[in-house]
Amino acid sequence: MSSVVGDSFVVAAGTGSKGIVSHIGVACPTVPVKGYLLTFSSTTELTCNMKLPNKMFVAPMGVDEEGGKFIYRCSGLAEFGGAEMGVDWEGKERIVGTTDRAALDQMRGVVCEDFADVQVIDEDYGFRCLAPDDVPLIGRTKYQNLYLNTGHGSKGWTMGAGSGKLCAQLILGMQTDLDPSWYDPLRFQARKDFGLLGSGAEFGQKAKLQNA
Repeated sequence: MSSVVGDSFVVAAGTGSKGIVSHIGVACPTVPVKGYLLTFSSTTELTCNMKLPNKMFVAPMGVDEEGGKFIYRCSGLAEFGGAEMGVDWEGKERIVGTTDRAALDQMRGVVCEDFADVQVIDEDYGFRCLAPDDVPLIGRTKYQNLYLNTGHGSKGWTMGAGSGKLCAQLILGMQTDLDPSWYDPLRFQARKDFGLLGSGAEFGQKAKLQNA
């Protein structure tokens, strides 16, 4: 493995961030959340995003040049269960598990209620890196030159540019546009030391020690 030399380092690898920093004792309290995507075509024309039942959303993606049908992407369903669950990939072959099949079939059923002549083009999924409080981890870790920029959940595209700017401002020691304390990767550390992330019994014992 080759070495990388630099003044400062940023880990922004989504669900892979935790594995990268865990072996050097850096906490990255995030979990992978599987989000499903269904791309389909329909003769129904829609010019803006549409909210469906069960917090699903449909967004127009363009028009099929050959068939003339409108192309849409549906998303919104999410599953908590770890990074090893669900769909396996073998080259271009997709093996859809029972849970995945049920989720994708549910999406298709909801879509067919509002769109005519639905034809599924693609079924996909992705892992969203989610922090416990649904606020990204942006800032310095316990190492002065190691920073995190991860844990954006389903808002990665929305917050990407602003997160990058905030992280750069912190690294360069500039005045930040936002209060960085809200995104501090160490914001969970005090709670862990005090036992709030452990069991109730553990918290009670540590609280007694704190008050002794």
